[in-house]
Amino acid sequence: MKRILFICALLMWEAVSALAFGHTTILSEKVSGHKTGVIPVVDGLTALPLQSNINSILRTSADALAKQAGGNPVLSYDVTVNRPTVFSVVLKAEGNKTAYQGVNIDITSGKTVEPKDFFYINDNFKNVIGDKDYVFGEDGLLLATGKYGPYTQTIAYGQLLKSINIADGARLVTSYKLSKDAEDRILELKAGELVSVYLGSNPSTGYDWKVVNADQMPGFVSMGSSFYMPQDPQKVE
Repeated sequence: MKRILFICALLMWEAVSALAFGHTTILSEKVSGHKTGVIPVVDGLTALPLQSNINSILRTSADALAKQAGGNPVLSYDVTVNRPTVFSVVLKAEGNKTAYQGVNIDITSGKTVEPKDFFYINDNFKNVIGDKDYVFGEDGLLLATGKYGPYTQTIAYGQLLKSINIADGARLVTSYKLSKDAEDRILELKAGELVSVYLGSNPSTGYDWKVVNADQMPGFVSMGSSFYMPQDPQKVE
């Protein structure tokens, strides 16, 4: 029986099957005219209709935000999370006033993410998030301070344990692939990070993995095991 030690883990999925590793390719596109700066665009998707629809969403959102800022706005953006099948950006427009807009994109559908796509809209979600605008971050959701306000409040994913739909929530995890050489070694993680670990095993031969001393790690929560990650649309012919 193999074992591995984890430090500073908050959420964990173990024994993951068919992980999708990598990122979505997000490029900066210069804009001109009454507005300047850059906006994000997606490239490299095999499914060109999805790519076209995603870029249309990003450009339309940027145009609307520029009008909200007024004057001759300068556009910019920050990528808050980037995974193979989902990413989030915060658009920023600086004109007569500064305005922000978060956009969460589902690569598999080519559309914006709805709360119900990743969460159960239960009492926990309503109490913690309510109707606030948010984007996905590395360690939690980033909430807007108000309409067109900056995304400065962080809600750790641990506060949403009762609301995360594991089937789709798994798409937000940081993925690690470990071999048998990882036995008794340490993988250091960020507090609050959603993590999936790909571990090869063959229980019939006694080659298996287990989490040890979990009761001594109050910040560690296992949410499931042996599930399938969505297929990376960039690799589908």
